[in-house]
Amino acid sequence: MHFKLLVVDPDIKSRDLIKEILESQQDPGIDVLGELETGEIVFEYIKINMPDIVLLDIGMPGIDGIEILKRIKEYYKYIVVIIISEHTSFSYARDALKYDAFDFLVKPLDKNSFLESILRAKDHLIEERKRETELIELRSKLDKGLIQLKDQLLDSIKQQDQSEENRRGRELCTVILIKIINFNIVMKNNFDNDADLVKNRIREKVISILSRSGVAFNEASFHNELLILKCLNTDSSIYSQVYTSARKIKISIEEYTNFRLNIGIGNAYPETIDTFHSYRQAIRALQHVQFIDCGGIIQIEEIKEHDTYVLPFDKENDLLSHLEKGYREQAYLFIDNIFKEFKNEHIQIEDIKEIIKELSYSIDKLVRKYDGLVQSLVQGNKLLFDIIEEINTLGDLKQWLKDLIEKVTEYIYCRKKAGIPAIISQITEYIETHYFDCLNLGFIAEKFNISIAYLSRSFKNITGEKYVDYLNKIRMEKAAEKLLDYSNLKIKDVAEMVGFENPYYFMKRFKQHYDCTPSEYRSKKLNL
Repeated sequence: MHFKLLVVDPDIKSRDLIKEILESQQDPGIDVLGELETGEIVFEYIKINMPDIVLLDIGMPGIDGIEILKRIKEYYKYIVVIIISEHTSFSYARDALKYDAFDFLVKPLDKNSFLESILRAKDHLIEERKRETELIELRSKLDKGLIQLKDQLLDSIKQQDQSEENRRGRELCTVILIKIINFNIVMKNNFDNDADLVKNRIREKVISILSRSGVAFNEASFHNELLILKCLNTDSSIYSQVYTSARKIKISIEEYTNFRLNIGIGNAYPETIDTFHSYRQAIRALQHVQFIDCGGIIQIEEIKEHDTYVLPFDKENDLLSHLEKGYREQAYLFIDNIFKEFKNEHIQIEDIKEIIKELSYSIDKLVRKYDGLVQSLVQGNKLLFDIIEEINTLGDLKQWLKDLIEKVTEYIYCRKKAGIPAIISQITEYIETHYFDCLNLGFIAEKFNISIAYLSRSFKNITGEKYVDYLNKIRMEKAAEKLLDYSNLKIKDVAEMVGFENPYYFMKRFKQHYDCTPSEYRSKKLNL
């Protein structure tokens, strides 16, 4: 299965690199559909060519990249958008993810990170296509099942001579989704590996329990799942009815077959299309069954009461920023604070381990930017996640994480120190081409992922000049050129062109540098 990629990036070198990386892979399943260097025709192009993936530079000329992302997601929700940016500020990543970007990559693109992201996007699209097919088939099943169920109920109503009022009280339907935990083992030991036999036996058992109040479907995609569409009487407690049925099914099948079941229950709805929503809710409920003490039966509403703790995205990025800039003490404080949260929220240690695993994965992605692996920083041959699993107390888990932080910050510091001359060279090149922008030391430090103090010290050591003096020198040289090239320009206009908002401060700096005012400099040079 091949997917179409649209690259929207004003930088031709970046576009060429993307094509080069993809062409270096043997059939990656991604074809470059087209390249755009401006944002003005993006939407017209998408409408005509319908790409699957859009690689979008956030700094597009003419139209803001975030605005392009918002409009793509408004009209083409299925398109996967990966944002690329020269800016590493968290606010950019936050805005991109807020509007449903799939990933956020920093320029210059790292080959491995780019490939990982684009292949994850491909896998995501494959799963989405598969799920779409399954949902279409399921919708058809549900439509037929609801008709069948209503026919059964109407027959039952006629036989019992119920009133019109009671008839209206039997119009709600819900989905019960059964998942067999040990399907393969029991099927092999007790049913000679005959999956169809197992499914039919279980389905027959479920139908006998439901009587005429529901229908059951074997899921074609998953041997270990059974879907039940059940009708409910609104004259009595809806939850009690569905829970009682689910409980009977669980007890009966577990005794009858030795299978172990988990059961997810969606909300009850009056219409077929809403019953389809109930199916998706039942899936979500099943995904949470391991986190809640519910006896293996969980209804979607219970998730709201027992939602699992998730580390906020901005907090995780704060930690990664501390690590990259070498702020070890701030990182330690961060760890102390989140472990206090775990304690206050009464988070179980097994859930905390899962959070730490996710955090370790993000730290590993950071270390890979500097050509390293977290796995190589920890002692022994055990895998990282296995080490986390073997830790038994919160205190030990917190100390292990702090030890990892110490190793990571030390590693990144050493890698930066080895490459600082190259970084300073990149900064001076950046100043040459962006001298007219606001280039305070804090902005440059953030852009190049260096602490302000370290940048200031390193810049002076390598160039022999303070950062602000070097910046002003470049601006004065550019101003001198413009005074001569544009003889009709006012002094305040020249000041703005080279990055000075205050013309009086510009004139003061100019006189310090050239020992004359800008007007005197222009007159002197033009009259030579």
